[in-house]
Amino acid sequence: MPEALYQLAMIQQTNDVLNKDVVAIDLRIPDRLSVQTSAAAADLRRKPPEKKQKT
Repeated sequence: MPEALYQLAMIQQTNDVLNKDVVAIDLRIPDRLSVQTSAAAADLRRKPPEKKQKT
């Protein structure tokens, strides 16, 4: 548990993960990080950004 909390603290410092639309973070496997985002955040990541048309 202490190692997982340390890993989370390091990830928070570099990626600000706790301030994003995250539902769950799984740190049970020491060398793996699984992040589950909300359905809305996942949909946004799947859609390519819309390009603005030049006028």
